[in-house]
Amino acid sequence: MEISSSLNKRKLGEAQHDGDRVVIKKRQSVSMDMEVLHCPVCFKILSPPVFQCDLGHLVCSPCRDNLPAGGKCPSPSCSGTPSVRCVAMERVVNSVEVACAYAEHGCPDKIAYANITEHEKTCPHAPCFCPEPGCGFAAASAAALADHFTAPRRHNWPSHKLSYSQPFELRVHPGKNVLIGEEDGALFLLNVSPAAEHAVVSLFSVQPHHGPSGFRRSASHFGCSVEFSCFLGHHQRSTLDTVTSSSLSDGMPEEWFFSVPELQDSVDGDARVGVDIRITIDEAVPLFSCVDGMEDDDEDCDDDGNANNGDDDEEDGDTSDDD
Repeated sequence: MEISSSLNKRKLGEAQHDGDRVVIKKRQSVSMDMEVLHCPVCFKILSPPVFQCDLGHLVCSPCRDNLPAGGKCPSPSCSGTPSVRCVAMERVVNSVEVACAYAEHGCPDKIAYANITEHEKTCPHAPCFCPEPGCGFAAASAAALADHFTAPRRHNWPSHKLSYSQPFELRVHPGKNVLIGEEDGALFLLNVSPAAEHAVVSLFSVQPHHGPSGFRRSASHFGCSVEFSCFLGHHQRSTLDTVTSSSLSDGMPEEWFFSVPELQDSVDGDARVGVDIRITIDEAVPLFSCVDGMEDDDEDCDDDGNANNGDDDEEDGDTSDDD
């Protein structure tokens, strides 16, 4: 451990009584290589119980339990067995406090390093991101993110207000549309991307703690249905039981909702370019989790304990001409 600044006088905290002992609590800011607080096998943060061999090599409890027969120390130069609790390291990982990764977005908390991962999974100050390549904007506020998306000085994406369970008409063009819930300010992105001989349309609820980083789903979700016609006699209806949520930390997710005939970019705001759709987003309702006591409904959950989506497409087409 390397002390970041030398102190001429150490400041002692108040004395605390522990039985017949008097314990002095001392706090000091230090700079250290955080790698020493990680398991050398799985590279995750050490948390009690921590084990060590006779030479002091450390290993976390899960890695110790998964050692080959005989439980030999994972260090290549050691033949010992990590069978002894390292109470000193356990005290270190429980006492070292660090700032939340979202401090710049308003989180004031200092968290024990052993608990930092769990804190950041649910921190209310976690941001969402602009999916535009090269932009890098992030904000913990849906309103700030919506302003960034729609402001003329930024991306100038078209925006639309919606009321839950109330259908509204929308002409979609290649590109992104910002949808904002009137009741709660919830933020959605509807994206139209070109594909082979057609265009694919995706819809995402923009929320923190969603994406490939492993954060679990929140306790609510949205449903959506879309209807549109592309030519005489054609009618298509697509439904999405659960709208995917994402923080957009890695850009726009690749999954898509439904497809429409190939669209051309609008020229000089030509309103004739595009497809008119009738879209309904349902109000947020509780999303059950198999992890949270819904074991009786295992058949409706995926491997991560989330409710399975029920995507249905209905398409009617009659291209015959009546003479």
